[in-house]
Amino acid sequence: DDDLYVMINAYWEALSFEIQEVGAWRVVVDTARDTPNDVCERSDAVPIQSSEYLVQPRSTVVLLRPSHSSACMVRELLDESHRD
Repeated sequence: DDDLYVMINAYWEALSFEIQEVGAWRVVVDTARDTPNDVCERSDAVPIQSSEYLVQPRSTVVLLRPSHSSACMVRELLDESHRD
């Protein structure tokens, strides 16, 4: 299973959140963005370049990080497709 990291800002000002676990996190939900850009498919998710993320007032951000097993499965599928 993939990992999710959820940040909720109920405050009226933007808050910087420190991402506690390093990894290949991608933004899949950011409710501060205009629709339809507030939610995206995994393939369109933007990678996080920092260990901090600025969450806008009264909004929620969801990050996704593929699990090690998911990454391994993708790598195996790619390897198999190149063998043919």
